Amino acid sequence: MEQKVWKQPGHFVEIVYMAKDGTLTQRKVKVVSCNRNSVYGYCYLRHQMRSFLKRNILAAYPNLPA
Repeated sequence: MEQKVWKQPGHFVEIVYMAKDGTLTQRKVKVVSCNRNSVYGYCYLRHQMRSFLKRNILAAYPNLPA
């Protein structure tokens, strides 16, 4: 899943993410970096840096900072 949404570090995105246990969450993330398999950034839901597997991101769209 290669999206232009997180091509640039510093962008804010809203994602719907599925955890390993199948739980769905909606998160606001400030992208720090990404590679072929994952996106790394600050998660405003958990208030810490997190990595997200792209295969578990069910939806993503740009979001403006609050």
